[in-house]
Amino acid sequence: MDKPDLMAPFEIFNELLGACGGRKKLVSRLGPAALDPIAEFLNLALTYEKSQTPSLEGFLQWVVAGEVEIKRDLEQSKQYGVRVMTVHGAKGLEAPIVFLPDTMQIPRLGSSLIWHQDASGTDKALFWAARQGLLEDISLSDYEKSKDLRDQEHRRLVYVAMTRAEDRLYICGWGTRVRAPENCWYNLVKAGVAEIGKVEEDDFLREMGETENNEVIRIECRQRKLIKSRPKSAVTSYGNLPSWAFTKPTYEPLSPSLLTPSRIEESEHISISPLESSDEGYFKRGKAIHTLLQVLPEVIVEKREEVVRRFLGQNNLDLSTQEQREIESHIFGILNDKMFWPLFGPGSRAEVAVTGLISGRIISGQIDRLLVKPKEVLIVDYKTNCLPPLSRSNIDEVYLRQMAMYRLLLKEIYPEKEIKCALLWTVGPNFMHIDRQLLNKYEVLGG
Repeated sequence: MDKPDLMAPFEIFNELLGACGGRKKLVSRLGPAALDPIAEFLNLALTYEKSQTPSLEGFLQWVVAGEVEIKRDLEQSKQYGVRVMTVHGAKGLEAPIVFLPDTMQIPRLGSSLIWHQDASGTDKALFWAARQGLLEDISLSDYEKSKDLRDQEHRRLVYVAMTRAEDRLYICGWGTRVRAPENCWYNLVKAGVAEIGKVEEDDFLREMGETENNEVIRIECRQRKLIKSRPKSAVTSYGNLPSWAFTKPTYEPLSPSLLTPSRIEESEHISISPLESSDEGYFKRGKAIHTLLQVLPEVIVEKREEVVRRFLGQNNLDLSTQEQREIESHIFGILNDKMFWPLFGPGSRAEVAVTGLISGRIISGQIDRLLVKPKEVLIVDYKTNCLPPLSRSNIDEVYLRQMAMYRLLLKEIYPEKEIKCALLWTVGPNFMHIDRQLLNKYEVLGG
């Protein structure tokens, strides 16, 4: 089954992040900060589907072309968290403890192209040399100017980095076989604090086995700013407190578990119609019939045939001419049958989402077709991928549990109306009411 060809972008990514565990894996890897980009990505998928024809390739191209940038208020995560960021990203922020781990490098110029400027700073000529030794006097002078500008920005950034700390600042670095440049941050700071700092042996480095390079330079200063203290409690006597203040809190139950009736059907083995030769074939056919039964009642009768043929002729459905004619025959066999006219007529609704709390469990589902009458409510669920049973007594228990849950929810909404349930097999077509007595024993959740 090729889901990207059959599902809208939001459905695909929602399933990957939810049922497939993608959100949980991302958060475990990247932390809670990943939740905002994930939610915004799903919102983008919904926004795309409102204005464009849903397709995975189109959505990805739309996202890339849009160059969407998500900005977060980093001040919100100031407490109880570790933020890893560049010095540019840290401008304007502070933290009690700051580590500078990458201090043994200097930025490169980035390009061997050198602009020559006049006295006013206007670019006049472009120089290029394969290596520095090929630079002549004018381009060499311009090259040195570019290095000076880079070094000035390099020093400004180390000042920004060091002033982000409120209480403690750790200057760290790791050495390699390549000698660190003289003007790297580590050497600049070390040279600046060498005379005023106190050299000490670091216990941690010694425990790690560093017997030679285990010294650190430490600078301390007295605490000048008052430490914020918690306000004292206004209650000085316990004599006037009510009795409940001395009792332990009661056990708080877990949140109600979610039960989706349609998932029950997906998790069970359902016999597949022999009209199809593969899982992909029956799913593709069922999806097409389901979609047409949803939208065609809103289309005027004269236009329905044209709409059906245009829909079935789409390349992404990959239906043969014979398959298209068979599906078209099934669709109009249902819509033109007088028995089904009320079901697809005025007052009926398609794809009705229902949610409720029954027996301590949250039930969330989607009814294929709902018809509300003055004295009764009819719930209909389509079965497009399997053959109808020989009689009502042979209906699969999976379907009975699903319809029983829908009936429980609708009873809460329409307590004064009789709730009737039915299944519509598109093979045939075959419309089958389900007896109330047959559903009663399945109203116990999990029955």
